[in-house]
Amino acid sequence: ALVAVKRTFTGAIATTQHDWHEKQEINAVSDAGVPNNGTTNAETALNAAIAAAANKTLYIPAGTYLFDQIRITSPIRIRTDGPLTIFKRTTTSKSNNSHVEIACSNVELEGFASTGNISADTGEKCPALAIQNVSGTGATLIENIKVGVIQATDIRGDCLTINGVAACLVRHVRVEGVLSKNIWRSRVSIFGGEDIRIGF
Repeated sequence: ALVAVKRTFTGAIATTQHDWHEKQEINAVSDAGVPNNGTTNAETALNAAIAAAANKTLYIPAGTYLFDQIRITSPIRIRTDGPLTIFKRTTTSKSNNSHVEIACSNVELEGFASTGNISADTGEKCPALAIQNVSGTGATLIENIKVGVIQATDIRGDCLTINGVAACLVRHVRVEGVLSKNIWRSRVSIFGGEDIRIGF
């Protein structure tokens, strides 16, 4: 028999499954209701799904996710469909705002595509991915980070910024690769850190 079940986190939607258990991975779309149509803003729902999947696995399937910033602040594994999982910035102008930010240790983020808003954003620090904690609160050490291939287009900043500031050391980072088209700054910028490898 099929049994209707619903996850226990805020924003969860009902699903039907056999042998369902809380420890299986969370699907951002079918479990958490994150829109992936490229027109509906997904920021609140996607950040909620990331928070709910702390110390678990979150699957972000193929589709276009419209948002200005997602911030990862707890250990997590995020599965994707590589370049078919597209993170798209909204048309709202942003200044010095990373699209995806990893601000904690023990994060695995599979590859993704990031489409920025080079014509509307301002400043020069709107990277597709930033590994940093410059907020002044939270982690003072970010380590054990693994990222797949980043494909970045129309970025007003770097494709990848690693910011090992004095208040937060960044170390033991592996990024499989960085591909770019129409970017404002550099493919990769590293401001301090230890044991960082790009393209292994």
